Amino acid sequence: MNRRGIAIIQLYNHKYTPEKMVFQDYELIQTKRVAAQRQSTNPFNKRLWNAAGGWNTLYVTLFFGVAGYQFRQVCSSSRGALFWTIVPAFLAYGFGVTAFGNKQEFSRLNSNVGQYKAEFQNYKQELFYS
Repeated sequence: MNRRGIAIIQLYNHKYTPEKMVFQDYELIQTKRVAAQRQSTNPFNKRLWNAAGGWNTLYVTLFFGVAGYQFRQVCSSSRGALFWTIVPAFLAYGFGVTAFGNKQEFSRLNSNVGQYKAEFQNYKQELFYS
């Protein structure tokens, strides 16, 4: 087995989600519905979404983005309009990843995005189209 094969196996058998399979849906018997769902989803994006904290991180980011926008409206200041909307959202996103997600896995996935996307795409092609 080459280095890429070992890297993909290590990614699938990652210590943070040992109880879940590659597609993280707990399905052992592949039915027609499960196969259709797996073909339409990208496992890398799903893994990145879960590592970032999922919906909790999105809610915190949206809340602080809207709160910053409303704060700018209340202060009636046209200066720094983008600052008061974007900066709180970015800070809240970082907070959401550290509070609700897995920071180590998120940074590892983002640093190796090119390699992992190609590996997941090859795995998906081999699984469904061979």
